[in-house]
Amino acid sequence: MSKLPHAPLVEVIFEIRWNSTDRANLEKFQLLIGSMFTALQADFPNAINLRPDPAIPFNAFIGVPTHRFTNANGYPMYQLGPGVLSVNMIDSGYDWDSFMATTKSIVSIFEQLSELSGQKVTLALKYLDFFKVNFSEIDLLAYIKKNFHLSVEAPYLSDSKAKTFSFATTYAVDMGTFAVTMNTGYNNVGGRQIEGIITESNISKEIPFEALNDYIANTLPSAHELLGQFFKELTKGELYDSFK
Repeated sequence: MSKLPHAPLVEVIFEIRWNSTDRANLEKFQLLIGSMFTALQADFPNAINLRPDPAIPFNAFIGVPTHRFTNANGYPMYQLGPGVLSVNMIDSGYDWDSFMATTKSIVSIFEQLSELSGQKVTLALKYLDFFKVNFSEIDLLAYIKKNFHLSVEAPYLSDSKAKTFSFATTYAVDMGTFAVTMNTGYNNVGGRQIEGIITESNISKEIPFEALNDYIANTLPSAHELLGQFFKELTKGELYDSFK
């Protein structure tokens, strides 16, 4: 599916997670930070330490990015933490083919340097969208039913209007596990907090580390297509047409 001119996309994320809880893996991770920076420095020359205090040990950040690597444009970027690597792109510069090329380049270096042979890794492709909504002007549940085709029937609450909304579900699909969440919340737009509805749709799968490149080349495009079709069905009608 081609990119919509006025898509509500906030960020696209490809993520790899692995077990990094023992001492040996944490020591390898500290070496990985430097070796990946050196290998990718031509494309991502800016390194940012995300820890609030560099003296805090890495075992306090299991599964959380501790370093960010960017170019002059800021995006695309990649992030590293003990047990996690992500490749991130925001809407303004997003193009699937370009994002795939960047992901393959970064993952190829990661595959060479990470020393994870024999381990399992979990891959995920995530899309974060933000739909600007003025809650004071709408009936929230009616809006969600009309625009997202998701109905919540609660006659025992009919005398009052919902102020917030939260929804989450998962399904098994050929590419792994499909998950979607929808929540009311806020997004920072131009330095202002804008209210609206935040959705995350993703597909994840645990695979042997040795199958990493094969999954990215042969399965990730299918995950992208499924998530794109889901978005189209989720917003079908007036809402989807407003993004064209």
